[in-house]
Amino acid sequence: MMEQFYPKVSIVIPVYNGSDYMREAIDSALGQTYGNIEVIVVNDGSSDGGLTHEIALSYGGNIRYFAKENGGVASALNFAIRMMDGEYFSWLSHDDIYYPNKIETQIGYLAEHDRNAILYSDFELIDCLSKVIKPVNAGEIPPEQFLYNLITIGHLNGCTLLVPKRCFEETGFFDESLRSTQDYALWFTFAQKYRFEQIRKVLVKYRTHSNQGSYVIPTHSQEVNDLHIWFLEEASERGLLPIPDEGASRFFLEVAGIYKKRGIYRAADYSCSMALRHMRDEGGLALLRELPRVAYLKYYFRKKQFKSYLRELRRSTVRRSL
Repeated sequence: MMEQFYPKVSIVIPVYNGSDYMREAIDSALGQTYGNIEVIVVNDGSSDGGLTHEIALSYGGNIRYFAKENGGVASALNFAIRMMDGEYFSWLSHDDIYYPNKIETQIGYLAEHDRNAILYSDFELIDCLSKVIKPVNAGEIPPEQFLYNLITIGHLNGCTLLVPKRCFEETGFFDESLRSTQDYALWFTFAQKYRFEQIRKVLVKYRTHSNQGSYVIPTHSQEVNDLHIWFLEEASERGLLPIPDEGASRFFLEVAGIYKKRGIYRAADYSCSMALRHMRDEGGLALLRELPRVAYLKYYFRKKQFKSYLRELRRSTVRRSL
């Protein structure tokens, strides 16, 4: 008889001043069709006159509730991971919602595949009234291309993930010095050691509203740029980048264009600088001639810091071709 796969899953809900949406989040966690779960709510030092505290207490023994001093979402997640009894970790932001079959679908997938894999899925955007805005499709991403997509496109919602607890024990926890990019930094680290597998189903409702961390945390833009520059530096140093036959210069130019479209301008500048550096080393005359026809690169070559570099690159490349 085949061994039944019925591991315990810890659904972790970090919350700060969450009286607006947290009931929907907790109810969606408790309403899972998969039975072997625990719901851990961590109050990260809320300052709303006890409203968050009162809502959490109203669930009694149906949840495990902890209150701590404010330290940011990474510290709340790390606290919960150390307290969890489950074999698998599932993060639910206090303003998001799980579909009832979220955990059951993922455990069912693991039962037939690699049980040490990290799973993620598609999701839906909802507004402040929980009305669906649109689905967000992560695209068809083979596991071997996951790291590239994380570095470039970044369509990964942390609340869709199901993570074996052993990943934290073996690799480390969320970086508590980061206020809004602690999740992507850890996924990047995990992706170097563990397999990320995709379930092409919408399992989470992700709420967009004016009080999200990406809007109210003043260092968010700086953190996002720093994160993507770190991605490129680390991946280059460790040989993790999918460099095409045409060379690294073409890869970094492609990434520069993607970052510019996403509004990550400082990281885009960095990637363009890396492209020019590699182009010089590769002696890429053919690619150099192609540059003026690449529309998004005109942005860079109007910038003073690139003009002199490009002129020298043209001279050195032409000299090599003689």
